Amino acid sequence: MARAYYERTKQEEELGVSSDARHVKLFRLPNTYVVMDLETTGLDPTTDGILEIGAVKVVDGVVCDEFHTMVNTEARMRAAARKVNGITREMLKGAPRTAEAVTTFLEYAEELPLVGHNVKRFDKPFLENAAMTHLGCVVENEWVDTIELAKSVFGYRMSLKKMCELLNVTNEEAHRALSDVRATNECYQGMRALVAQVSTDSRDLPDPSPNGNLAGEVVCFTGNPYDPSRRQIMEATLAHGGTISNGMTLKVTILVNLDDAETVKVKRAKEYSERTGVRIVPVEKYYPLIGMEAAARKTDRTERRHASEDVLPMHIDEKHEAPAKDAERKGNNVSVAVVIWIVVLVLVLVFLTMMTR
Repeated sequence: MARAYYERTKQEEELGVSSDARHVKLFRLPNTYVVMDLETTGLDPTTDGILEIGAVKVVDGVVCDEFHTMVNTEARMRAAARKVNGITREMLKGAPRTAEAVTTFLEYAEELPLVGHNVKRFDKPFLENAAMTHLGCVVENEWVDTIELAKSVFGYRMSLKKMCELLNVTNEEAHRALSDVRATNECYQGMRALVAQVSTDSRDLPDPSPNGNLAGEVVCFTGNPYDPSRRQIMEATLAHGGTISNGMTLKVTILVNLDDAETVKVKRAKEYSERTGVRIVPVEKYYPLIGMEAAARKTDRTERRHASEDVLPMHIDEKHEAPAKDAERKGNNVSVAVVIWIVVLVLVLVFLTMMTR
């Protein structure tokens, strides 16, 4: 039985993450970066201004410095924004103007990636507009948005407040720049830690043990069992000396079929078998090689899938049911069109009959 794309493993269920989390590349999530947050006079980066900039600098996962400044903006203060962030014109007295504040922040951030919550839709346009308008320069830093990462890790987009709740992070003064970046950094590190446990990319795993019964073997996997998870099987493989390949290449010596399905990797392994001698090993026969055994039968997976859907809202309907609904809708459209053409044809025939009388 081939697995459904959105099925979660037992490990993922216990961690409270979505199945998409296993596809996040940990090595692409920076561990040295600057978390930043802006408080502004409104929502339009072309007419509204920056009121406050907060940031923390993180090196190898450890906070090493903080940055904070109010900004004496030239833009009009909006009452709606003041209700959210509580910043008044009185609080800006003596603060640097926009050009000086942005210059100081960009020097602080250097060329490090900029991390933040909803930064690509909000903070990024504000900072880029301010840099171009007041300094005539372009912000070239890489941007990492925790709202996008949360969607991959938990299955749906969420507010910073909701993200803090899921990760047990306290935001002492929400909607103030420095407090928001401290909370965002804790959430970002929390999500990195979750990804580190479930990622199935070989580049996110440690080096194989120098000794073991699989030393010299290059192992590739296809499929995704419920328990133990693919990630756990990969870790056991490394512990037994095997090297893991993400793809079914000519270097692979063992392809482990975790779902007993005729996948692309299985077909490719069959093509390579005469040239390379690659062996296709069912997961049941692979378990003894790594000292493991299956904890759940594949025949139970349908029931598990429906039970797990109540645990974590993963928005799978949008990905998997929409195409089916579209196909059904197209089929209905075709049926209606056929009926219309039949009616038109009947009317034409009736008209022609009347004309010939």
